[in-house]
Amino acid sequence: MKFSSEEIKDITKPSLAISIAFAVLLGKESIFSQAFFINFLIAAITVGLGFLLHELAHKKLAQKY
Repeated sequence: MKFSSEEIKDITKPSLAISIAFAVLLGKESIFSQAFFINFLIAAITVGLGFLLHELAHKKLAQKY
């Protein structure tokens, strides 16, 4: 599966946004605290990865059909 630079940019932005959103929901710490950074990493690994795999499945099926 090949990706253009535009596709990479278009999938990176929402992946970061959803990771930040879930990090905010995981804790009420300041956005500049170490706890927020840890929450962001947890969200990026779990939710961000799930989002990425979901979108890649869309791409694969769209190319197939």
